[in-house]
Amino acid sequence: MYLINQSGRSMIETLGVLAIVGVLSVAGISGYNKAISEYRISRLIGDYSLILNHALEHSSFFMNSAKKAKTSVPFAKIFDDTGWLPKNWSRSNNTLYDGYFHRKVTLYSVSGQYLDFSIGLTQAKTRSKIKTEDIRLCQRIISDFVKQYHEVIYQVKIYETGTDQAANRVFAYGKDYCGQDKKCLFSLTPGEILEACKLCIGEKNNCNMILLFKS
Repeated sequence: MYLINQSGRSMIETLGVLAIVGVLSVAGISGYNKAISEYRISRLIGDYSLILNHALEHSSFFMNSAKKAKTSVPFAKIFDDTGWLPKNWSRSNNTLYDGYFHRKVTLYSVSGQYLDFSIGLTQAKTRSKIKTEDIRLCQRIISDFVKQYHEVIYQVKIYETGTDQAANRVFAYGKDYCGQDKKCLFSLTPGEILEACKLCIGEKNNCNMILLFKS
């Protein structure tokens, strides 16, 4: 009589193996999607820096143009015409849109006194509530982009529209304007950055982060 070594797997064992493979696959996809999102945010922040550096380099021209006009002057068209926009960006009238998250950016000289760089954090037409990725994007924008301008910036604020009264909240100041009850941009902690990002809590509102630079 010969003894046969039964090496086959039972149905339960097979299902268990498939379940483990499924979990690992989901985890792998989730990790991949997160990595892609972080990569896109990094590219976006690089684009923001490129645009803002051009604006600051030519700020005297922008400020003088607004002073002559005696009003706020948008400069999206100038950036588009001069080729200063990254290749995957687009423009609609006075608003710029990035090619990664399609968030809006506006650039104005406010009456020749301030340079206003506004980033759309959330848009009412694209959300029912603030999303985790909105928070993460906001955190990276502040920590990796906005903070690097702490020596030249005047203030950073969250501007929310869509309510009966627009909410305008300053949450940090540049190094020459902070102190006492005015938080310094450079010394913001991760917790304070998170709280600033959570200011965009309305369900039907447009929320923007505004960077102001004095002339």
